Amino acid sequence: TVLVETLQLPMDIHIIHPLRQTIVDNPCGSTNGGCSHLCLISPGGASYRCLCPDNFQLLEDSRTCISNCSIGQVSCRDQTQCINKEWVCDTQADCKDGSDEIDCPVRVCKPGMFQCDNYNCTHHQYLCDQDNDCGDWSDEQGCDARYCGIGYWKCPNNKCILESELCNGYNDCNDD
Repeated sequence: TVLVETLQLPMDIHIIHPLRQTIVDNPCGSTNGGCSHLCLISPGGASYRCLCPDNFQLLEDSRTCISNCSIGQVSCRDQTQCINKEWVCDTQADCKDGSDEIDCPVRVCKPGMFQCDNYNCTHHQYLCDQDNDCGDWSDEQGCDARYCGIGYWKCPNNKCILESELCNGYNDCNDD
């Protein structure tokens, strides 16, 4: 309701027929102005500048964007996007260039399951829970940088629990 109270309605909209518009060269019209991602035309249309979408940063050449992935994400080889680490080698190409499915070990687990280094399979919910669910401890590696995902909370011991399990009277983190 706060949004409704503070929302300003447009005062007017100007629509100009294409035949009444001044013909100018579009600096972004050819090869996106040399920008790797976003080419924004300045008012008047004489100049432009390159910008990057969220989770990307603009290099010193002021034209090229590279991915700036958050913790729990990895960059695709072409550096055009970030994906969750858990999506790498899951038999489903999540990167546009398919790089998340290149040089993967033989997949024996069903999609959505974590494949241990010894080829055992376990559910992602059992990762970083301080139990040797794989039999080779590979489900407990890299837990400091682990991203739990939306709807989960990361315990101090790096175990991920559902947000609905917070403050429910049980020690769901198992961190006595």
